[in-house]
Amino acid sequence: MLYSHGQSEHVASLVSVVVRLQDALDASVLIYDYRGYGKSTGRPTEAGCIADGLAAQQWLAERTGRLPEEIVLVGRSLGGAVSVAVAATRGARALVLENTFSRLTDVAAYRFPWAPVRRVMHERYDSIQRIRQYDGPLLQLHGTRDRIVPAKFARELFAACPSERKRFVIHRGGQHHDPAPLDFYSQLNRFLEETETPIPLPVAG
Repeated sequence: MLYSHGQSEHVASLVSVVVRLQDALDASVLIYDYRGYGKSTGRPTEAGCIADGLAAQQWLAERTGRLPEEIVLVGRSLGGAVSVAVAATRGARALVLENTFSRLTDVAAYRFPWAPVRRVMHERYDSIQRIRQYDGPLLQLHGTRDRIVPAKFARELFAACPSERKRFVIHRGGQHHDPAPLDFYSQLNRFLEETETPIPLPVAG
């Protein structure tokens, strides 16, 4: 499992989250810092963060003797946008998104409605466009009291995914920086078990 963190996070701040995932799923979890985050050098850009996500997926696949598309991708907020891009590029065993936006420009326009953000922003993180290229299992969690990324943007992202194996989980009362509720981990475990068998191809004729 590969975990991509949010904008204001870094590896050292998420140890408890990784431990919870490991314990709940009995899985190995790799968490990494994008360039410019934590102890990673460089300047964070959209292209750079996505490249870091792809490199982390490839490293984990080689380390565990699996194909990149056999890795479960988990992303929170900005990390969800990175995970969507990785899944759209190489595929994934499953894509798990927490409090993730449709496009960064959508969030900026919501927060600054008077500014021409859609014209001037270069870092767009257009997950709506990218998730259309992914048809694997998708599990999304979003808080009803998220004021940073309103749930409507997560719903738009969910609707854009063509997967037949997708589920949207509501975190009632959840705000943007709240941890996932404990029962979400059992739901995630069940979802991964249910989607382990590939969907059979339709019979011709």
